[in-house]
Amino acid sequence: MRLGFHQPAVDDELVKDEWGVFLSGYAPLIHGDGRYLVGIDMRADEVHNKLAELRLTGLLSLVASILLALLFALYLSRGLTRRISVLSAHCRELAMGNLASRIHGRSFDEFDDLTSAFNTMSGRIAAARAEQEHAIAELQKAHHGLEARDDRCRGRIRVGR
Repeated sequence: MRLGFHQPAVDDELVKDEWGVFLSGYAPLIHGDGRYLVGIDMRADEVHNKLAELRLTGLLSLVASILLALLFALYLSRGLTRRISVLSAHCRELAMGNLASRIHGRSFDEFDDLTSAFNTMSGRIAAARAEQEHAIAELQKAHHGLEARDDRCRGRIRVGR
């Protein structure tokens, strides 16, 4: 109100009393030498009601946004959990010796890299296992060949005595 003696001014807040809600404005009188002031009160019930509506709308929007964010997070977490479970199940199969275990299907995200790595790993383990079994079979064949040769040599030695 003091500022109104020198220049036009308006209250920062609405005033609510038993007659309603008002907004007050002040202005100095021309040629009043800063001694006279004109004050005007305007009804601001509609402004007050609109502010209340805006607050309510903002609060409802906030609650709706939080609920949507929670639903979206739940949807994403379930999708991630499902893909991790599939990968874990195939890892358990591989650990139990099922080297033919492969993951099929694409998710078009980082899990494609994991499934590709898993499939490559299980393929290489299966190939290494096959090479190992082939090498063991070759060693057994060579061992039997040496035993047979040893038996023949011993038979000759006995005969030659």
